Amino acid sequence: MIKYSIRGENIEVTEALRDYVESKLSKVEKYFNEDQELNARVNLKVYREKTAKVEVTIPTGSVTLRAEDVSQDMYGSIDLVVDKIERQIRKNKTKIARKHREKVPTGEVFSADFNNEQVEEAPAVEVVRTKNIELKPMDVEEAILQMELLGHDFFIYTDSENHTNVNKKTNWFAEYKKQTITVTKEKIRAYLKNYKDLDKLIKYRKKRIMSGKIKPESNELNLGDFEDYDFLEDSVIDEQTFLISTDHKIQEMEFYQKELMMILEYLKKYIFVSYQFLVLKYYLKLSNEDLKIATNIEKTEYIDNSIIEYIYQKLCEEAKNGRDKDNL
Repeated sequence: MIKYSIRGENIEVTEALRDYVESKLSKVEKYFNEDQELNARVNLKVYREKTAKVEVTIPTGSVTLRAEDVSQDMYGSIDLVVDKIERQIRKNKTKIARKHREKVPTGEVFSADFNNEQVEEAPAVEVVRTKNIELKPMDVEEAILQMELLGHDFFIYTDSENHTNVNKKTNWFAEYKKQTITVTKEKIRAYLKNYKDLDKLIKYRKKRIMSGKIKPESNELNLGDFEDYDFLEDSVIDEQTFLISTDHKIQEMEFYQKELMMILEYLKKYIFVSYQFLVLKYYLKLSNEDLKIATNIEKTEYIDNSIIEYIYQKLCEEAKNGRDKDNL
């Protein structure tokens, strides 16, 4: 029996999405003894660059099964993660059973059918070398230089001033990235019309900011107050990254791009008529007369207003949630 804990980051866990996760993960139950209680922790996350990440963790008592996948399709990632979990079980069947017997000598973790099934297991892993690394004392500037030379996004070192281990990361400036995103029906229609070009528009604006041709705009932070950027000296965040991350227009475009992508995927999967209507009107830009002919719908304005109202409500909810979670 599997108990599910499903959490969403930057995405609403709808009933349809929850049902899909549970139906896919239920495939795992066939491998385990019916008395074995499993708790599946599922984390669904959508990033600003439109990618979806699915993480699944299932503690079995003796070992923990874990898999993740990142792709452009949330549902595709769910399928791939479940496949990975199944491969882990099959390839490590003997090891998992042995670990379980060490803790519960009289217990069986797997079902009788799976115990009797012949599977191709992963070969034993041999440890060929272990290595102890002495952390070199250095100051912040040297640590940043070393990190950049290695091409890593983190670097662990011993601070030469107080001899403490430091993990230098880049999350400190999240406060500067907060922006209030305004959701209006006019903007929804405008972004739908330009949806296919949003990637190009975002890259173009970033390029102009980095080249100094335009200055970033921020609703929450008066960038004109900064005469220099000395406060960035002790961070791996450079000036250009900081300015791009605080630009309101880029954040707005990325917000609408991400949210519209999720809504369009949902409509395509579950309400195809609405999805088709949006494609014909905003992507192919059919006139009202041509739209009536293509859809066989007379009240096209009514349908358009209804769909835009649905999107508007969804975006307002997400904008509010995102603001509360410091994602905007």
